[in-house]
Amino acid sequence: MTTQLRRACAYIRVSREREDGISPEQQNEKAELQARLLGLDLIKVYQDIDISGRSDRRPGFQEMIQDVRAGKYDVVLVYKLDRFCRNVKDFHHYVEVLERQNCALISISQNIDTSTPVGRLLRNILVVNYVFD
Repeated sequence: MTTQLRRACAYIRVSREREDGISPEQQNEKAELQARLLGLDLIKVYQDIDISGRSDRRPGFQEMIQDVRAGKYDVVLVYKLDRFCRNVKDFHHYVEVLERQNCALISISQNIDTSTPVGRLLRNILVVNYVFD
């Protein structure tokens, strides 16, 4: 029996206006490690540097979303949920895009995997309460 690796991408974002102290290189290293630990085939890393997550007008993010819509990935890895989006409305919209494509969102530092019921619950609690302060 052969097991097929799930196809993954990583999204890296840092913002000039609010820095959380983790560099793009560190986010990339953590994504590569997480992919190995989970047995994922990390196909591509998308990034937006010095761009706020409060808007979805981010070239790397939009390219990733188009590739997700095209069915290229089973998993999107982010260091933290707020790297994906910092706007609650956008966050819910793009999570729906991922869900329609059966693509999980995994937050590495928060240990959240939206392919599980517990992961979806934790995601919703964090989004509503404090991820986007």
